[in-house]
Amino acid sequence: MTIYKTAETDQEFEQAKELFESFGFQAIEPYYFNPIQETIYMERVI
Repeated sequence: MTIYKTAETDQEFEQAKELFESFGFQAIEPYYFNPIQETIYMERVI
């Protein structure tokens, strides 16, 4: 799962991140190069 910060506001981006965290996703290290600095990589073990 990758969350990209695009045209959304910082508040919307933070809400999306919190939503994924509420489903058990956790931030992980990037697994490929992405020039967008604000990109967050997340995973959930099922």
